[in-house]
Amino acid sequence: DEHGDEHGVCHDMSDHTNNEIDNEEDCEAGGFMWMEEDEHGDHEGDYCHDTESHANTNHTTEEECEAAGHMWMEEDGHDDHHDDHHDEEMTAEHMLEAFDSNNDSHLSWDELWAGMDADHDDHGEESMVCYDMSTHT
Repeated sequence: DEHGDEHGVCHDMSDHTNNEIDNEEDCEAGGFMWMEEDEHGDHEGDYCHDTESHANTNHTTEEECEAAGHMWMEEDGHDDHHDDHHDEEMTAEHMLEAFDSNNDSHLSWDELWAGMDADHDDHGEESMVCYDMSTHT
């Protein structure tokens, strides 16, 4: 069966790490969040994430995902096959995912600076945003 529990990960929302629990029931009983991994090989691990519920959805394309008001996540955290979209606004979630090098769910100035310098040399300050993680605004 290709659609069983083995396709998910048990995620600790307090420190944004995955743990070794390998099934949804034990994960949720432990106070963690079970996150289904993308089961569609044509996206190579990309998935659609609902930033309100912190659950992944079943949208299979970036267009469907964003039309539903969710965020398209790429498995490697990079936008390698969409290089022509560098003018899109960077979200706070993407910044945290891409630049939080110590996984503490906070961005230090050094993490932000290193990430922006390395990944966005050709962009101005307009691509930076301030995001409140407690209210998601």
